Amino acid sequence: LLLTLAKKFPDNAFVSDAIISNLEGREASFYKKIMSIDADSNLVINRRFKKTMEDITKNQINRNLKQLKAQFPKGVNLFETICKTCHGEDGNGVTSLAPPLNNSKWVTGDKNKLIAIVLQGLTGAIKVNNKLYEPPEISGEMPGLYSNDEIDDETIAQVLSFIRKNWSNRSGDVSTKEVAKIRKKLNGREKSFTVEELNGW
Repeated sequence: LLLTLAKKFPDNAFVSDAIISNLEGREASFYKKIMSIDADSNLVINRRFKKTMEDITKNQINRNLKQLKAQFPKGVNLFETICKTCHGEDGNGVTSLAPPLNNSKWVTGDKNKLIAIVLQGLTGAIKVNNKLYEPPEISGEMPGLYSNDEIDDETIAQVLSFIRKNWSNRSGDVSTKEVAKIRKKLNGREKSFTVEELNGW
């Protein structure tokens, strides 16, 4: 019935809203059907559905963020005070400062490499999402936290867990033991990593 109404009244705002209000939890699958019938983005029903899907995604992100803040309070505090300055509140990077954390394999991939970057720092160009970030587009230097006595391994583990689960990222936690293990491995090292070195690390 709803699909019949959508076909018959695609430019009626009242019918569109009535259809959407009867689809709780089924909006995405119904939207696909609507788009397969007529993908015209100017149709009222398509515009209404697009806005609805954007709102649903936004609400899911906000719920996820609320949970992460409760789960990783120390990590969130570190992100808010240090990391977001260069990487952005939304994790999509800041022009002339740093590349994205969102959808980055450097974040969601090998935990040991990620821990090493945060502890020891990173210098030079880096490729994220098939895009090469290099000076002057980014600063080219990320300082490490190894020598910062005010930031312990638990806090580093929490901030890494936070960014690995935030935005579009869906990866596993980083433990305090894992951070401590890499810290021990880096003992005595003074220089920052380069991407080339990390790839062979």
